[in-house]
Amino acid sequence: MLIYVSHLFTFFTGAEWWAQDFRKSLPLISLVPLPFVPEIPLYVIVLILMIMFAVIPTVGSNIGNVQKVVDARKGSMELALAMLLPFIALLAGVAVWCYLSPSDIMKNQPHLLVIGTGSAFGYLVGRMILAHLCDEPKGLKTGMCMALVFLPFAIANALTAKINNGTPLADELLVILLYCATSVGLYMHLAISVCHEIKDALGIYCFRIARKEA
Repeated sequence: MLIYVSHLFTFFTGAEWWAQDFRKSLPLISLVPLPFVPEIPLYVIVLILMIMFAVIPTVGSNIGNVQKVVDARKGSMELALAMLLPFIALLAGVAVWCYLSPSDIMKNQPHLLVIGTGSAFGYLVGRMILAHLCDEPKGLKTGMCMALVFLPFAIANALTAKINNGTPLADELLVILLYCATSVGLYMHLAISVCHEIKDALGIYCFRIARKEA
């Protein structure tokens, strides 16, 4: 809901409202003398406030809930938190790839990067939810690492540009297309597999249009 409201608000104010100094975007704040504060774009202020008052409390609350469940079952909190390692590795790997990218994929191919990374993230979330629903033992799941298999090749390809006069071994557009296809394929395979498992367990049909009886 917050995203929709932000988009609607931007429609009326224009994108430059977020990019200019927060004193210009919020005239009431300019009435307060703040000579020691440098010019800061408004979106930076919004991001900092969201991290402080939304992200950190939410993460803290979730960790607290996991701690309660682990304590109730007399399990290991370390094994429970180990399931977060693939998420951290995914975000770190994509950040390193963007930093080393000779063609600046974050700037030139943002949609493919977001689709690929979002699908990989969704795959990891799906595997974690399934592990929780099926009451599997807490700990790092090997299957979750499938979403990370392509990143070492992408990073290695970006590194080849450092020793090849700025030209990578493979075209980065092709690499990011393969990354996107791999991530989307993994996610779709997981989703279809879950649908079939539920269908077989409940004895129902899915993705099928029944014929009407005469």
